[in-house]
Amino acid sequence: MEQAILATLGSTFAVLVTLILYLDRSHRTALESHRQETRAGFEAHREALEALKIQGAETRASLEALRTETRTGFQRVAELAQAVLELAHRVGRLEGRRDKTDEAAETL
Repeated sequence: MEQAILATLGSTFAVLVTLILYLDRSHRTALESHRQETRAGFEAHREALEALKIQGAETRASLEALRTETRTGFQRVAELAQAVLELAHRVGRLEGRRDKTDEAAETL
């Protein structure tokens, strides 16, 4: 009887060890699979972040170019406004001279 109990305990122990080894192997396989998926996810996020950094740099460069063009445009508008003002002053002076000439002609 003792031998039967020991044989049963031995085979139960063997089944438990086999089950533990199977579960351990299964757990390790699942863990490794999860690690690989995590690495792939991190790599995908890293690549996406790099693409966003590049896109951000391109956007900043475009904005700076637009700012420069806008400043240049405003400077050009200011120059043209100054030229128009100068022409207006010249025309005003010429009209003033004409008025004086007309007055002098009428006086004569």
